[in-house]
Amino acid sequence: MARKNEYDRYIISASEVGSYVVCPRAWHLAQIKDQRFKETRRAQKGEELHEEWATDYGTAVKLTRQIRMIVSLLLLCILIVMLTSDFGLRP
Repeated sequence: MARKNEYDRYIISASEVGSYVVCPRAWHLAQIKDQRFKETRRAQKGEELHEEWATDYGTAVKLTRQIRMIVSLLLLCILIVMLTSDFGLRP
């Protein structure tokens, strides 16, 4: 939960932000309503789904970075070829 520092400003931890980003509803229940989930089959399934989502999200981020790098290198190669060749313009 947000707390005040010595300068009377609210401080929010990185883990709280991460919890909110992953599941705002779970964060709300835990932080605002002070309700913790019960260890039920539905809760276990929810945890599994959250873990699967987090893994998929991490994979998507890595793939996006790799695709950007490949496209950037490809464009750089095309630019180098264009700048170093005369495209048959010389007689």
